[in-house]
Amino acid sequence: ASCSYHCVSHELRPCNRTIFRGIFFKSTIFARAASLCTMTFLRDLPRDRRCPGRGERVTMGAVLYIFAREPRLGEVKTRLASSLGPAPTLRLYRAFLLDTAESMAELVQGRNGVAVRLAADRRPRPWLESLGRRFSFPVEGQGGGDLGTRMERVLKRRSSQSGATVIIGSDSPDLPASRIVDALDALKRSPVALGPTTDGGYYLIAVRGQPPPIFNLGDDWGGARVMAETSMRLEEAGVAFAVLEPWFDVDDLASLTDLLSRLESRPLSSFGGTARHTLELVRQLRREGVLR
Repeated sequence: ASCSYHCVSHELRPCNRTIFRGIFFKSTIFARAASLCTMTFLRDLPRDRRCPGRGERVTMGAVLYIFAREPRLGEVKTRLASSLGPAPTLRLYRAFLLDTAESMAELVQGRNGVAVRLAADRRPRPWLESLGRRFSFPVEGQGGGDLGTRMERVLKRRSSQSGATVIIGSDSPDLPASRIVDALDALKRSPVALGPTTDGGYYLIAVRGQPPPIFNLGDDWGGARVMAETSMRLEEAGVAFAVLEPWFDVDDLASLTDLLSRLESRPLSSFGGTARHTLELVRQLRREGVLR
């Protein structure tokens, strides 16, 4: 049986002539049923199957939502807080939000025509309102329910308007803004694009039109099979979807250590965000003896 998705890498976009069908993703992130699939990025395809041009951007009327919690002591990044304590974790989460907003502001300042908004968990939200004013990002509510319910609500709110909708979280402070443009490019060929994380979730979902029936995962949200379950539901619904290259999120001390290693070894001109606020704070926490 064929799957209805294709992959996008930051080095090469899919060809205008073809939506590749089959399983293309070189990782063990993706699962179909109980078995793991092997996929290949487009950059690994033979040159005669590559598209020579990138095509025009699909950004007109596009909106990016940054899903975020109002930073409150003891209520954010609880797995990380179990290692660092609630106060240092709160400081880190604020740095994550600052870095994410700073990186995504490039989309507004450039020629991509993408509007950026903050999607806040609840009121009162003074810190997020202040962040929105700093970057001129409107702040909207997510509403109640689990993560899937809230994402679906935001996507439905936008579905009656023209243009694509992209949702990211605030767990990937070094996520480059180019990934959002990659997702919008992918929506030229598929109504849905997903960006998987290395731990089995996804850091991005982009939708053109009505949201697909994939958000009722219940207790599986936050688990290691979110990407696998989502892909299966898309296949069952007959919805074609694109898969971006994976990225990293930070949920615990081990992933925070990995982030720091990436940031300290990455030249400023290299692919990936600099996450300068997070890097500065982690170094400060080391000086304070909170981190080793």
